[in-house]
Amino acid sequence: MEFLEKSFDDFQFKPHFDNQGNLKGFTLKDIVGKKYFDENGNYKGQSIKNFNNKSDYFDSNNKYLGSSIDEINNKGFLKADGSISSTPKMFELKDPNFHKNIHEHFQNYRSGLLRKII
Repeated sequence: MEFLEKSFDDFQFKPHFDNQGNLKGFTLKDIVGKKYFDENGNYKGQSIKNFNNKSDYFDSNNKYLGSSIDEINNKGFLKADGSISSTPKMFELKDPNFHKNIHEHFQNYRSGLLRKII
């Protein structure tokens, strides 16, 4: 029941930035996986959790691209044609500062509310 353990914040339209603060794109989680959008909000594709607790990837036309696998020679993606590669770049929206920024934002927000109450 992993779905029941998720919080409301897990299902938000989230921006992702690179180390220089440039917008890379957006993600949106839902019950079955994650949808990916470019920096302009255009839909790029989605990943869907499969029975191996990995993900199957589809492009914006719902064409199957492949699946994540345990890494073999530093590559963790099995393409639809059976070859092994890295995850397609369009699905690599990893923001190294996202969680830190969110934590700081809400910490400041809570502090402000507490000052108003006291």
